[in-house]
Amino acid sequence: MLSTDLSLGAQTSYAELYDMTRSAASDRFATLRGSFHRRRIKNKIYIYFNFRDTDGHVRSKYVGPEGSRVQALIDDFEQAKIASRVEALAQRAQACMALGCSALPEKHFKIIHKLAHYGFFRWQGVLVGTHAYVAMGNMLGVRWTWNETSSGIEFADAASRISIAMHADVEIPVHDAISSLEMGLLPVREFSGQTATQRRNPDETALRIEFIAPTSDSRQVTQIPDLNITSQPRAFTELLLEDTVPGVAFAKSGACAVNLPDPARLAIHDLIVHGERQVTTHANSSTGHAQSSDLAQPAALIEWHLDQNRNAPFREAWRDALARGPNWRESAEQGRDALLRQHPALAEIFG
Repeated sequence: MLSTDLSLGAQTSYAELYDMTRSAASDRFATLRGSFHRRRIKNKIYIYFNFRDTDGHVRSKYVGPEGSRVQALIDDFEQAKIASRVEALAQRAQACMALGCSALPEKHFKIIHKLAHYGFFRWQGVLVGTHAYVAMGNMLGVRWTWNETSSGIEFADAASRISIAMHADVEIPVHDAISSLEMGLLPVREFSGQTATQRRNPDETALRIEFIAPTSDSRQVTQIPDLNITSQPRAFTELLLEDTVPGVAFAKSGACAVNLPDPARLAIHDLIVHGERQVTTHANSSTGHAQSSDLAQPAALIEWHLDQNRNAPFREAWRDALARGPNWRESAEQGRDALLRQHPALAEIFG
């Protein structure tokens, strides 16, 4: 078995955490961390908002001169009781962990949480990769056995980056600081695009933030206008952006709402990506282990579909992928064949 069922207590606790994060997401100031500060310059008072970015730096963003609009923002922010809400989310997340749910490593979660503060999930950004699988296991009521070690979840090379899939034509609204804060968002112009591990410890595996999008005709890395963000074109990414589902990412310090891929489409996407590598490169002994581990995650997700009698929606997504063109079909069939060499019992789901 590639997964074990979470206990009823764990599933109930996760459902409560899910409700809490959704409620927090609808409240503009629910978990926004930072503080307002006044500065006197030439006998006038100006307001700044201080917050910590994903790269670990504390940033001070100018909001505006002291006035009724700025004061109303400060009053609303101070009355939101943010500290108590953050603590409640942390306590519920810790309860989920104690009952067997899978949490993200703390430093990974803090970056994902900050991305939520910038609004990336409001703009239909989708958490993908290993982090998505972990969050999805909790959502589906299981704990994946492939990610269990004596020290918990193993995030090595596969999770050296936090990946967010976004539509190629996404339009990210760039507001002034006060307008962003009034919506409960950090001013996205301030987003550095880096993480603390990229600058602090050269001996530590750098944890990167990666934005990916479906390929266009140019297949070029694109700069999102007015922002310090580049988007990497990746084949088959559109599969991750269709029929997305809401989920929760959490660690000991708290939780936040995220968007996740459709479970069937996530598994099929990873089979296709694996199959494309088989088509374009020749496997050898030095890559065999990496290729094997590539299939552990989709295998577990496909097994879940079988266990839950969800063959029909999986097959529908599978047929949809095959119909998208010869490259899709060839890569998908290569990925399926590689999967079945390791997990022949999963053949049933492909029809």
